[in-house]
Amino acid sequence: MTVLSDSSPLLTLAKIKRLELLPQLYQTVTITPEVYAEVVVRGAGLAGASQISEARWINVRPVHEPARLASAQQRFGLGIGEVSVIILGRELRADLLRSTT
Repeated sequence: MTVLSDSSPLLTLAKIKRLELLPQLYQTVTITPEVYAEVVVRGAGLAGASQISEARWINVRPVHEPARLASAQQRFGLGIGEVSVIILGRELRADLLRSTT
């Protein structure tokens, strides 16, 4: 099963100290480099940052055509993390995409 997530579910579960639910439900969760940067790099020191950076059950995978990100972001008015996960989900034909947007 291919499961993708944007930053919102990761951060929300980390804030309520229930991030461990994701690997209990899904063997792996895929995020994009954009989501990783949002949670781990820009969110350094906040809930979820260190847990996500160390999580072995997180798979970071880029979109096949990164040039599509900017145009899709402008077209739909979503954040870069959300757009990247949606595009990657379509590319991978994901079974599940988690977002709270």
